[in-house]
Amino acid sequence: MTAQTIYLIGAYGYTAKLIAQELSAAHISFVPVGREAQKLADFCTDLQLAQHYIVADVLLKSDLNFLHPKDIVINCAGPFNQFAPVLIATCVEVGAHYIDLTGEQFIVQESYARYKESAQHKQICLLHSMAFESALADLLLSCALLALEGEAVESVNTYYWLNSQQMSPGTKLTMKLANYASNYIIADKQLVAFEQQKAAPLVGIPYDAARIVPYPEVIFAYERCKPLSGSSHFLMDTNSNLAFAGVIGKGTQVADQQQSEKIIARFKQIMHAGPSAMERSQQHFELFVSVCTQGHRYIGKLKGVNMYQITAELVLLAVRQLALPREEYGVLSPGEFLAQNGIFWLSNNLFFQFEQDKIAR
Repeated sequence: MTAQTIYLIGAYGYTAKLIAQELSAAHISFVPVGREAQKLADFCTDLQLAQHYIVADVLLKSDLNFLHPKDIVINCAGPFNQFAPVLIATCVEVGAHYIDLTGEQFIVQESYARYKESAQHKQICLLHSMAFESALADLLLSCALLALEGEAVESVNTYYWLNSQQMSPGTKLTMKLANYASNYIIADKQLVAFEQQKAAPLVGIPYDAARIVPYPEVIFAYERCKPLSGSSHFLMDTNSNLAFAGVIGKGTQVADQQQSEKIIARFKQIMHAGPSAMERSQQHFELFVSVCTQGHRYIGKLKGVNMYQITAELVLLAVRQLALPREEYGVLSPGEFLAQNGIFWLSNNLFFQFEQDKIAR
């Protein structure tokens, strides 16, 4: 497969800059895209790139006529529920590959519902959540499915522990908007919108309590193995106020849309900065994925640092994977798309340690 051009959308954003550095270090050329010419020019100067960029608004289809078949779009312009739909539709129409970093469920579910068949027909890949949030969990699900050797999956649950609440500006905004979109768990082999965040008792996870959060790996698990149940969680101590999280307030669709627009407008009026390189290197995490069948419980664990750098590495891995011959296209989860190369990367990464265990139930 030969890609014509790689476009980095939202290039001057926090995580996009890390991705740009990874691409540049790997001698992979790309074209920065964003809404503000001066920020794009400064971005090119900072990274010592030629002043070759495109000013475009991803909300306007007319601004996206630079896309051609087999191009690769790396979309870092979130929140993705609000800003990705026109871009995704255009990629499918044109026949361009699409990668994003979303931690939102709704846009992922929409892609499966709208573009699963058309993306296969166009022989393109639509890849959501190629990021610390959800890609690592989905790669651990790949490991679990291999270890469980075809046993029917009853449940898939993921658990995150983070030592730091420092986030990129995009992550902050996404979390502010999380209550204004449909959020899902898996129940009775169906995706079910949920409001209650209180988690079930933890089994085999060395923490006291957890609350349910709407991460896209739930959608991936549903599409991949149709478990009876599943959800994603943040881990915490019993005494944490977050351990007693109750319901997610929901209004009407119109009210939610209006509130989202107000939050985005207010957010843009404030200068935001993400963690520094030193702070990123001190951000520790643990991730557990528990997959149960009737006969076994599989628990995969990652423990490491520097989540935003991991995201940049994942995007680079995906871009390299798109350059290889392939037979499978469509809306693919990170684990499905990266396949064995992803498992190898998972097992040989300097930013974390990987452990797994398969236990008889």
